[in-house]
Amino acid sequence: PTKSKDGTYVSRVYKQDERDCRILFQTPQLLAKDRIRTEPNHPSLSLSLENHHEDFINFLHAMDEYCIHFTARHSQSWFQKDFTPEIIDDFYQPTIKHAVCDDFSEQPYVEYGVPLYRKAPNINVYNDSRQLIQWSRIKELVPVVAIVELKGLRFEQDKLVCLWETVQLKASVGQNHVNLTECLHLNDSVQTPSHVDTPVLEVSKPTHPPHPSIHP
Repeated sequence: PTKSKDGTYVSRVYKQDERDCRILFQTPQLLAKDRIRTEPNHPSLSLSLENHHEDFINFLHAMDEYCIHFTARHSQSWFQKDFTPEIIDDFYQPTIKHAVCDDFSEQPYVEYGVPLYRKAPNINVYNDSRQLIQWSRIKELVPVVAIVELKGLRFEQDKLVCLWETVQLKASVGQNHVNLTECLHLNDSVQTPSHVDTPVLEVSKPTHPPHPSIHP
């Protein structure tokens, strides 16, 4: 792991034997739990999970398990101390979070980081007609499909966090009031903003985790 400006340590993730290849996933259609948050200390997008998202939920659990066991296997070289998966699990923050509803039931959701550029989300958001729309149109209960990147693992003093970052979004918000500054004419994979020089993959619904390498 390498030390970050905030004093935490981050291990970057890449596809096995391909360090220049980013690991991208496409979510199923999920409902936005809230607007895109743009606070500098925690820009993020939260998406609710339902029972019919079982395959995606199982995939996220499997990714968590992989990260826990990978960290345990490399704990000696990273921390000069051997940690068991059970110890790592104690301070690992699961990808799936839970919010308490008004009826005291729990609503599972995922929270993805959002890159900012000049205090605004540095992502493209498209509607179902492949037209670019304003990111501010994503509000509570808007159906969203997200392409997200697995960035790595962040080691803090008392917790281990898997870093996920939003790359692009497709929102089902209707056709009215569309910003037609840019249109997509290729396929359902959408393009990233020009100031983010990254390729984009269209990823089918994942049911099994890949086997990424985590770079110290």
